[in-house]
Parts: sequence; structure tokens; C-alpha cells
Amino acid sequence: MPDARGNFAYVSVGDKIYLIGGDDSGTVRQTMLVYDTVSKTWSVETGPPTSYCGSAAVEFKGFIYVMGGFIAQGSTNEVFRYNIHDKVWETMTGMPAERSSHGAVVMNERIYVLGGRSWDSGWTYHNTVFVYDSTNDYATSTVSPWDTTFDHPGRLDGYMLGDNSAISVKGRIYTFGGMSGTSAFSDAYDEIWIFDPNAKTSGQAWKYLGSMPGLRFSHCIEYIYGYVVTLGGCSEWVGAPYFYPHTDSLYVFVTEYNMHAGPELKTPVTFVAGGSAVINGRIYIFGGNQSGIYGGLNSPCCWSYQR
Repeated sequence: MPDARGNFAYVSVGDKIYLIGGDDSGTVRQTMLVYDTVSKTWSVETGPPTSYCGSAAVEFKGFIYVMGGFIAQGSTNEVFRYNIHDKVWETMTGMPAERSSHGAVVMNERIYVLGGRSWDSGWTYHNTVFVYDSTNDYATSTVSPWDTTFDHPGRLDGYMLGDNSAISVKGRIYTFGGMSGTSAFSDAYDEIWIFDPNAKTSGQAWKYLGSMPGLRFSHCIEYIYGYVVTLGGCSEWVGAPYFYPHTDSLYVFVTEYNMHAGPELKTPVTFVAGGSAVINGRIYIFGGNQSGIYGGLNSPCCWSYQR
């Protein structure tokens, strides 16, 4: 990679991978990195009007949407849209509330933003789910493009959801792991949930599917060959502030049967708050913290794996 960074937003479009914002040991990156998987080269392009850490990005209707995030002054509800062909950023209607470290997926012509946390003299975790409809996001619209749907249940003990990984598969949203509590570094958890957007009640919308083999947050998640694969992340609290063990584990979940398939291999490095992509049957991982403590040195490495 051209520079070291973690806590960035990332998304793949076609044969390219986009990394937006993020930080290197507290220094916010203002640029966007683009990796061409065909030529195997990196380029540096202009980032959004304001760059953040802990944002989320999706590709939607030919644009890249970047939502939320945080900097030293706090978290934000800002939404930026990038025209991939014209290479132009524009500011869109902000989310109903500030969010960072949230999940974001595209499903049924909508963007779903799940959980996350916000800063106001301390971190507050959330289990709300925002839904974005781009057809209402224009200057003269009298209808907000943002709505809400049934809250994520959070942990089984009722805590909120932050630093989770979410993915859309065949008209359903899956969430894996996350972190909850009332401070920046609280309890990790291992729960798996599935969301049905057609449900009429909260009890029907969210279903608990069981637990991952271990606790996990700030991990990556991808879908390939009928499997959901989670990569890296942090696990349980072990001591002084910021000390969470990183992991190199790769957890495999079979969506057809909603069952655990067991680890197939390990990633070449332990990493947290990095990025991942699946392009042409190959899994890519890049960036993130790889020093063994949350908040440590970010890595400029990029790896790929093909089965």
C-alpha cells in the first residue's frame, strides 16, 4: 500500500478496491487509495470533503457512499457520495444521527446502517438500524431519504451493538460479533443474527443463529462460494487500556444451512480494523493494526488468497 492506515472505510467495485480515510496511529488520512487487482498497482486519489476514521462504505447504483465516522472532535452523521467515472465527491443528506464503527450493507435497493457508536463525552453504543432510499435524496424532496427499521437485538443480555460486521446474502442481513458497553473499550461478543426485511414485527425480523467459536469485533467479513467468512479482528479484554489480542483466525459460516463450518486456514498476519474484498474468487486483506494491541502501528501490507 502507498501508506499505512487502519480504521478506514473500504469497498470493492469491479476489479478495484477503494480505501477511504482511516488513520495511522492517530493521524487521519485524507486521501483515498485505489488498488487495481488486474494491474496489481495502487493509486492515490482525492478523498471525501472530510475524512474520518471508523466510517463505512458501500457501492450503490454506480456510486460509492461513505457514511459516518469519527475524528478528534467527535463522531459525525455525514454522508458523501463518489462518482466513480467522473471522480467527483458530493455531500448527501446526513444520517438521522451520528455513527461510527457501524455496519453497512446494500439490500433490496436500499442501504442499511446497523449499530455503531457515537461520541459525547464518552462512547455510546447503539442498536438502531437506519435505511437509506436514494430516490428521495434530491434538493427539492419533501421526504427524508432516511428511515428506521427494527432495532438490532444487540447481545442476548440487551446491550447495544458496535464494531460489528454485517453482510447481505440472498435478501437477508447477517451480523457477526461486535462490542457493547458504555465505554470505548468494553465487552466483545460472539453472537450471529439474521435479519429479514419483510418481517412485520421485531420478533420476526431478527433471529439468533448461535455463536461464533470465539469473541470478535473490528473484523472483516466477506461472502464467497456460499460461505460467509470473517477474518481477523480483536477478541477479549486482557488488561490495561487498549490491550485486546489480535487474531489470525478465519471463521467460516454456511448460509444455506445457517451452520458453522469450522476454520479452513489462518490469515498470514494477525490484524484488526483492516479491510477485505472478494474479487474473481480471490480474497484480499489489507491494512489495519498488526502490532498486537488495539491502537498500535498500522500496516501497509496487502495479501490475497485463492482457494
